[in-house]
Amino acid sequence: QNTKNVELIARIFGFMMSDGSCGIYTHGPQIQLTFGSKIDSEEFMDDMEKLGYSKNKVLETWSEVQGVVHHSYQVIYNNSIATLMISLGMTLGKKTEKSSNCVPGWLMNGSKLVQREFLSGFQGGNGSKIRYNDLHGRKSPNFILNTTSQSKNEEHKDSHVLFMNGIKKLFENFGVRCKNVYVTKNQQQANRYCIHLPFECSRSNIISYFENIGYSYDHHKYIDSLAIYEYLKYQDDYIKKIDECKKDIIAYQCKGFSIRQISEKLDITVQK
Repeated sequence: QNTKNVELIARIFGFMMSDGSCGIYTHGPQIQLTFGSKIDSEEFMDDMEKLGYSKNKVLETWSEVQGVVHHSYQVIYNNSIATLMISLGMTLGKKTEKSSNCVPGWLMNGSKLVQREFLSGFQGGNGSKIRYNDLHGRKSPNFILNTTSQSKNEEHKDSHVLFMNGIKKLFENFGVRCKNVYVTKNQQQANRYCIHLPFECSRSNIISYFENIGYSYDHHKYIDSLAIYEYLKYQDDYIKKIDECKKDIIAYQCKGFSIRQISEKLDITVQK
């Protein structure tokens, strides 16, 4: 049970690193988490109940950011769970204006189950869904797992590069290949920089990402990505079958079998 609790805590901690905040107020420590749908907030509440907490009220909110209205669901918890998040290394206050801690040692040195839950929570908050680009002039689209990006002010952007490099190492523990972390200037906001962690977008890497990590607390990302994953998985399995068939054909040819004999052995037509 204790091991399972650590996994749940890692998942919540990861999500808070992206779509949560933590502060200490006159009444004590508090955490706030923002979800994109009611289903996501209910999934979080179920996890809190498993940890022994009662289910708190879900607040439905609307906010406008740069002319875009965001509809979300917010959950607030005080005291012990907030104290736990702080003790585990959560940044206090507005994350964009505070120095980032490195990924905590309890995660970097934790079990793969704990690391996986942390990454899944983190990606549920800030990760991009798997999508395809319909490229004009090409017979087939390409598939993308876009960068995971977070904002920071100029003073603290270097600390967040270190944090993102820690995230990159965790992904690599699961065979999910990432490229180098890079920084761009946010053109819409003053004194804001975006720190990006890009993924290799090969078919095998996208499949590995979805099978090993996925998205906790984001139902829409998971469902939208699932269809593309299933297509890529089918494509991957089909190509592997073709490759195996080619190897069998070469092996039979080396033994002196004719094309017709090989087709009968493998139960395929000569045309194939």
